[in-house]
Amino acid sequence: MTFEDVFSNLLLILPKKIPSNSTYRSFLFELFDEYLKLIASISPKKISIDGMANPTDFSSVLKKQEQLISGLKKALDLYFNGQPSNAYKTFSQTMEYRTAAYKRILNICTLNKQENFYRLRIKEDNFPLCSEDMFHIPFEKRGNVATQRYSIPGFPSLYLAKTLYVAWEELNRPSIDSFQAIRLVSQKDIKLLDLTANDWGTNNNNNNAYKYLMTWPLIASCAIKVKDSHDQFKPEYILPQLLLQWVRNNKEIDGIKYASSHIETQKLKLCGDLYNIVLPVHENKEKGHCKKLLDFFQVTEAISWQLLQFAQGSAVILKSQNDPINKRVPDIELIKGIKFQYNSSILGDIEKFLDNQPCHKINKAYSTSSDL
Repeated sequence: MTFEDVFSNLLLILPKKIPSNSTYRSFLFELFDEYLKLIASISPKKISIDGMANPTDFSSVLKKQEQLISGLKKALDLYFNGQPSNAYKTFSQTMEYRTAAYKRILNICTLNKQENFYRLRIKEDNFPLCSEDMFHIPFEKRGNVATQRYSIPGFPSLYLAKTLYVAWEELNRPSIDSFQAIRLVSQKDIKLLDLTANDWGTNNNNNNAYKYLMTWPLIASCAIKVKDSHDQFKPEYILPQLLLQWVRNNKEIDGIKYASSHIETQKLKLCGDLYNIVLPVHENKEKGHCKKLLDFFQVTEAISWQLLQFAQGSAVILKSQNDPINKRVPDIELIKGIKFQYNSSILGDIEKFLDNQPCHKINKAYSTSSDL
C-alpha cells in the first residue's frame, strides 16, 4: 500500500464506537495493532514527502510508532492499576520523547485573534445570565467541575465551540428553549495542540497528512465514544485527561483543538468548523476566573431563543444559499436522509444574531482574588 493510499483506510475515520462485546482497553489496543499493521504495509519504505527536507523511512517510523503506542498502553495500564501519578509520568515521558524524536511532529496550530467562538449553558428562564456566568466555572465553585473527556475533576477549564451547532451537540442536543448562548472573540493568538484532520487538499503526499498519520494513535485514544454514559468512571476519559494535564504543564501551548465525538461525519478530513477547543486555567485562586483566559477574550451579552423571539417578534432573518455561515456547518442531517443549510436552522439564526452583537471585556473586578 502506498503512503497516499493509507488515507483511504476506514480505520483512520474517527470517532470510534466500542462494540458491545468489548471494553475500552481491549478495543483501543486492537485499534493500535491495526494501525501498526497499516504503517507496516506502506511501500516503498523510503519516500519523499512534500514539505519535508529528507526522505522518510517507514521502517524507522514503524519502530518509533511502536514506542509511542507502548507508552500510551503503559500509561493506561498504570492508571487502571491505581497509580495515576505514575500514569501521568509515563504519559509525559512518552510525549516528550515524541516531540524530541520527531522534531516537534505534533501539530501545533495558531488561531489568530478576532476568531469567533460560542458557548452554551442550560438556563430555562427568561432572565439572561451575566457574562462571567458564561465563562469557565469560577474557582470558588470548582466543586462543580465534573469529570469529562477533557476535564479533570475540580480543575476549571474553558470549553468553546467554533459554532453553536457543535456546542449544542456537545450538550447532547438540549431543547431550543432550555439554553442561553454567548459569542467570544479572541483578542490574542491562541496556540493549540491540534487533534483534528484539517483538510490538506487532494494530495495526500504532504507534511500535514504525515503529521496527522503520526499522531493518529494519540488522537484515536482521545476520540472513542463513551460506551456507558451512566457509569461514574469512564475509561474513555483517562488519556484525554492526561493529555490536558500535559498541555497545562507545557508553557508553549494554550490548549487543545479537537473534533466533537458527538458528530458522526464518516469522513477523515474535517469539513467546516466542526471542532471545539479547551483552554485550562493558568493560575490557582480562591475566587473568580483565570486572568490569562479573561485577557484572551471579549464577549457578547448572553441571549436565548425565547428572548430573541420576544425582542424580534415574527421578524424574519434573511437567508441566502450563499450565506458564509453555511460553510461553518456543511449540510446538517439531523433527520436521516434530509440535509439542510445551516442558515435555515434556529441555531444558525441565533449564531448570526450573536455575530452582529458588540463585545466587551468581562468585569475583572469579579476575578481579583489573590493566588492560593
